[in-house]
Amino acid sequence: MPAAAALALFAMLGCHDDSLPSSRAVTASPSRETIDSLRCLGRYQSALATARARERALDRIPGAPGWMRDDSRRDIATLARIAACPDSVRAAFAVADAATARADSLEAAGDSRAAMETTRAQLATRRRLLGPEHPEIAASMSALARLTLDYADALAAYQLDLGALEDEVNLLDIALFELYLSKRGGDLTKRQ
Repeated sequence: MPAAAALALFAMLGCHDDSLPSSRAVTASPSRETIDSLRCLGRYQSALATARARERALDRIPGAPGWMRDDSRRDIATLARIAACPDSVRAAFAVADAATARADSLEAAGDSRAAMETTRAQLATRRRLLGPEHPEIAASMSALARLTLDYADALAAYQLDLGALEDEVNLLDIALFELYLSKRGGDLTKRQ
């Protein structure tokens, strides 16, 4: 794909590169924001369609950052899971997703305590609905740690961030183990 076409696709995704062609520093796209907005509204089928379109666009960009592709795949898996849930569960997810935006607004307004309580409730809902091992749990824990630190409770913030880091390491360990198994054909007893 010519460079001009790749740049057009980056623009379509809302990505920009501050120093083309030297550094290829890509920022998060408004498509990510669109997906988050649709989630807050409880429109999970639309969010899923947008996430899939984003993934298709990323697949057409040579050299698109791997983390963007990985995030896109995780979004699709999570949204497909949520979209398949009953209405009452999807409504609970929408409340948790809207709480994220509300916590951001509260924090921007300087109300760290209310933002912290909102994030804590959102974390509890996500943990109950997604399970403790889901990547969104680690992100929520990290947000809560940041808010807790803003509220001047450094020890609690450290403990939350440590928990989020442990969750991320566990997910990475699982991914590496799955890769290891795929290379061995799923057989742990086979010697190489």
